[in-house]
Amino acid sequence: MANQGLKHLPEEVESLEPSCTMTRRTTGVAPIDMTIEKEVSSVAENQSENNPSMAMPTANPSQTIDLDKHEDGNVQKKKKRKVGEVGDSNANDSNDGDSGKQKPCRPKSWVWDHFTRDISGTRAKCNWCTKSYAADSHKNGTTNLNNHLLHQCKKIPKSDLDPTQTTLSLQEGGKATSNNTLVGIHFDVELCRQALARMIIVDELPFSFVENEGFRYFMSVTQPRLPLPGRISIARDCLSLYMSEKHKFRDLFTKTNQSVCLTTDTWTFVQNINYMVLTAHFIDQDWKLRKRILNFCPITSHKGEIIGKKIEKCLEGWMIDKVFTITIDNAASNDVAISYLKNRMEDWNSHPLKGEHLHVRCCAHILNLVVNDGLKLKKMHSSISKIRSAVRYVR
Repeated sequence: MANQGLKHLPEEVESLEPSCTMTRRTTGVAPIDMTIEKEVSSVAENQSENNPSMAMPTANPSQTIDLDKHEDGNVQKKKKRKVGEVGDSNANDSNDGDSGKQKPCRPKSWVWDHFTRDISGTRAKCNWCTKSYAADSHKNGTTNLNNHLLHQCKKIPKSDLDPTQTTLSLQEGGKATSNNTLVGIHFDVELCRQALARMIIVDELPFSFVENEGFRYFMSVTQPRLPLPGRISIARDCLSLYMSEKHKFRDLFTKTNQSVCLTTDTWTFVQNINYMVLTAHFIDQDWKLRKRILNFCPITSHKGEIIGKKIEKCLEGWMIDKVFTITIDNAASNDVAISYLKNRMEDWNSHPLKGEHLHVRCCAHILNLVVNDGLKLKKMHSSISKIRSAVRYVR
């Protein structure tokens, strides 16, 4: 009977293990053996009350404490050291948990676009020639994989090599200079997008040009790594390029105390919409004549006061307060616009001659008026009348 009773004790002890574990975690220094011994003794006492024959000798708790007190000093030191070590690790874990911040990961190397790890994770196979290399993240780096792709693998295309590697290229100097320079370039998506937006602006191409089939096929052959934007994205790129250039020239006008000469003209479009363009001419720090369009906007009418207010608003937007001359045609409304700007510039106190000689009349417009008046004469050669009749018929 005693043996049958003892067979049930392990089940009882197992049911008590979670409480023992909880005691160890919360206290951190309580002896586990003593706690288990107390619980076993209590279970045995309960069973002995029901069946005296199943009673078993139990240890006195006071004796257990005395024995624990009389343990060897070296053993106690070892226990204390172990408990301290566990406590320190738990403290570190809690600090890490409180911080909630992870270490920043290093950027992924470009070689992993051409290598695949095996199941073990210790070796990697080339996707082009299936050659295997050691690639343990804790023991090996990516230098051997990089050298394989750059110098040994003969199947990888040259366009898929390291994007950070620069390539020597002969760049044209432009229209101003005929000298070509040798520079090192590398593939950059942002630079390609900016160059594409500049091409759209300079060549006056529609935004839908980037969606044409011929252009996309051409780019897939020349640079397949470049993701081509759509017409909406390229319109945003053109706007961002305009804003960046605007900030550059605004800083140029404000920091260098630059004086500018303006030219402006207005006309009516076929759709009966009035437009005005304002262009700035200035000499930069390298003593080169520059020309930039400051504004191209619709206006409500060709009245002089409206034109003057529009020019004033544009100059305030560019932070230009030093205007030397304004070249404009001989229309009567333009005289009103110039007089309005003279009064405003007197408040700015920026014109060197206090507004005198501000108005410069367009010589091309004067010559055009002279020619038209000459053609209106009655004693005109017959050949001129025939040519005018032919042009009128073609139109």
